[in-house]
Formats: sequence, C-alpha cells, structure tokens
Amino acid sequence: MKLLLILILTFSFQTLCKANDIRDFQIEGMNLGNSLLDHYSEKIIKKRIKLTKQAFPSSDKFFRTYFKSKSKEYDFIGIHLKKNDFQYIIYSISGQKNMTFSKCKKKSESIENELKNILGENYKSKAREVKHTHDKTGKSINLEIYFTPIDNDDFWPALITCTNWSKKYEKKNFFDNLSVSLNSEDFSNFMFYEAYK
Repeated sequence: MKLLLILILTFSFQTLCKANDIRDFQIEGMNLGNSLLDHYSEKIIKKRIKLTKQAFPSSDKFFRTYFKSKSKEYDFIGIHLKKNDFQYIIYSISGQKNMTFSKCKKKSESIENELKNILGENYKSKAREVKHTHDKTGKSINLEIYFTPIDNDDFWPALITCTNWSKKYEKKNFFDNLSVSLNSEDFSNFMFYEAYK
C-alpha cells in the first residue's frame, strides 16, 4: 500500500511539473525542442530558409526563418534554428498576427491571463514599453509582456509583443501586430548575451 502511494505521488508530481514546462505548449502544433522536419519536408525548409533567413548583428549562432500560418490564428510563424543543425531543432517559435495596436493590447491581456493559468506560480509576468530596434527614429514601439521563472530573470520562456509602428513605417506597409513567442533557455541566453553585443 505504501509503495502504491509513493508511485501515485511520484506520477502526480511528474505530471504537475510537465504541465508547467514551456516545452509542452504549442504554436501551430509545434513544440520547442522538436524537429521542424516533423512538420515540413527538408526541401520546403531549405526553400523557406533561402527566401526568408534573418541573421543577428553580432552572432550567426541562430537565425530566423518564416512560414505562412496554416490557421487563422496567426498570419506568419517565425522559427529560430541553430546554424548547421541539420535536424532543424526548434529553439524558438513565434506566431504573428497583423491587427491594430488597440486590439492587440486587449488580446495580449487575454493571452497573459491564459499563460498565467498554464505556467502557474513558478513564473511571473512583467510588462514594459521599448523602442522598436528596427526604427532608428525611436517613434515605433513594442509593448512587451514577458514571463520569467521566479528565480531567473534572464530566461524569458514566453513573450507577448504588441508592435505600434510610426506613421512613417506604416506608409512603407509595416503593419501593427501581435506576436506570441516561446523560447528555449539556450535561445533566451543567446538573445541576452550574444545576439546584440
């Protein structure tokens, strides 16, 4: 009887831990740590990389590529892959949807509440407003809500961003949008310490 109780508690604890793991959440059916080959052929992946590859200014350890969304939830899906990784492991995944900034702010609050319920008390959320790095005039902004483990502010496993482009960029067909990102710890460390040195 005691052994049975120990087994039940062990499996219950494992299930609880797993439920609070960002790797278990999906965007377009894709999880962090899985291979992109589970969703697309290598031929399609290579074609998308050739057409949409985006590098970082200070390091080429990771790069981003884009796919058109298969659902109505997002317009595009961004995937961060590691250089020379021919297993195409997903280190970060984001869904992007064009919408007005005001609509995005309402939607982001809803998503934040969902993530709070899912991630549980081991994570906290914070909000900040920053200038968009692409706009050197400083007039375009990102409103960000990011989640961190309670004991590690340098790891952002989830990030919700509302982008408000300036009028100048809107005239260039830049659209205000919502972005929801899931990040591995390896990729989060890269963004903090290597990507923009």
